[in-house]
Amino acid sequence: MGLRVRELHKVFSHGDGDVALFGGLSFELAPGGSLALTGPSGSGKTTLLRLLAALETPTAGEIWVNDVRVDRLSGEAARDFRLRNIGFVYQEHRLLPQMTALENVALPGIAAGEECTERSQHLLEIVGLAGKANHFPEQLSGGERQRVAVARALVMCPALVLADEPTGQLDAARATVLLELLQKLNQEQRVSIVMATHSQRARSYMREQINLG
Repeated sequence: MGLRVRELHKVFSHGDGDVALFGGLSFELAPGGSLALTGPSGSGKTTLLRLLAALETPTAGEIWVNDVRVDRLSGEAARDFRLRNIGFVYQEHRLLPQMTALENVALPGIAAGEECTERSQHLLEIVGLAGKANHFPEQLSGGERQRVAVARALVMCPALVLADEPTGQLDAARATVLLELLQKLNQEQRVSIVMATHSQRARSYMREQINLG
């Protein structure tokens, strides 16, 4: 089934009036698809990612990931759904500085009570960092930290990876390495990706695009 969004609305209330986003947004993404979310700052790219992950609730509309209606989840059910079905890659890597690369990758498994050291090691191989499993974040370059973050996002075999400006802190060369990695994972491992980005380069690596502006 993949990802389905139907008639999505989100309204934020402020002291000087309401701000409405999306206005009935609908789209689908097949399993193994890739989608770029574009638009100016404030158009709702990050908010949409948060809605897809059950971190926020829409004002109206439906969000389905496979056979789970995400917009109806809350509390512990939402947390468990995110842990087992959604991988995140942020603009800043958000690695824990006191943990090695391997330990950072394994964190979602630890939170789920699962042993995933072997898979974490395999993912570090996939992202080209097998030799740096015992390095701490401060010993890695910016691009290497982002690749560790990608490996962490995949450790629970999620149905969907959400990426929020993942190349925003990288120079052009490191951004290209990361984008090529995400594209390879999308094509070879059938990982569905939704990426919020301002980058024309990043958009070119995604097969579909929605402009929220």
